Amino acid sequence: SYLVSAAAKGLVARELRARGAHVFAFGDSKVDQEMLQNADRAYIVVDSKLNRSLQQYIKNEADNARGVRQLLLGGFSLFSHPDIKVASIEALQTELSSGSYNHLRHFTGDRATQLLATKSRNALIQGPELQDVHCDIGRFLAEKFVGEMDVIDVPIPHVQGKTVLGVAIRDEKGVTIAAMMRAGEPLARGVYRVIQGARFVYHSPGNLLHVPGHTLILVDSVINSGKSIRDELGALSAPGGGPFHGRIFVVSDVMQQEASEA
Repeated sequence: SYLVSAAAKGLVARELRARGAHVFAFGDSKVDQEMLQNADRAYIVVDSKLNRSLQQYIKNEADNARGVRQLLLGGFSLFSHPDIKVASIEALQTELSSGSYNHLRHFTGDRATQLLATKSRNALIQGPELQDVHCDIGRFLAEKFVGEMDVIDVPIPHVQGKTVLGVAIRDEKGVTIAAMMRAGEPLARGVYRVIQGARFVYHSPGNLLHVPGHTLILVDSVINSGKSIRDELGALSAPGGGPFHGRIFVVSDVMQQEASEA
């Protein structure tokens, strides 16, 4: 017989993501928590005791923009957690069969977002000062989504003269930040300040984008219909574009409602 520990489940999820896989994890108890935390998409399979051993994890994740979901199956469909999204098995099957793993995160209600947005809309702020505001927004957004990237422990010199452990993005040089020209450049600069070991490129829509690493961050100031981004993603999946099989993040100041529903 074989025993699969919580640490082993978490390790498998981390390693799969490090290799570019999009990980869906399903769990109902404490032994699944590390796996759920390291997945791109986490599902709690609800039981009659409302997953008592996962209560603290569920509480912590309720406000997490990554959005843990719950599945109500069989005789437990009458039970549910009030603070997390309910997912349908039909929607999950459709998403898996179509290969569409989009995950939208937005911070519209965040007070820091509102402060930054106020500056970006102020007609009195122009030129280099306005570029600095968009750079600040890019940095803010990068600090939000960098938690979804894989990290490793690294030794660093401490101010007290000793060596301590810090964290760094795993294989940071394998990350490409592509600034969609021209409006995306200041925003992309802010992302670059957070992921400083990444490869930074300027990209004009319609030109072929070659991504040598494992992660691509496409940065554009405004996404209206979403067509230009979809065209870029389509080109990346075509044989002539690589094809690219790593993870893709799309970062934007503003996204219109119709683009988010496309």
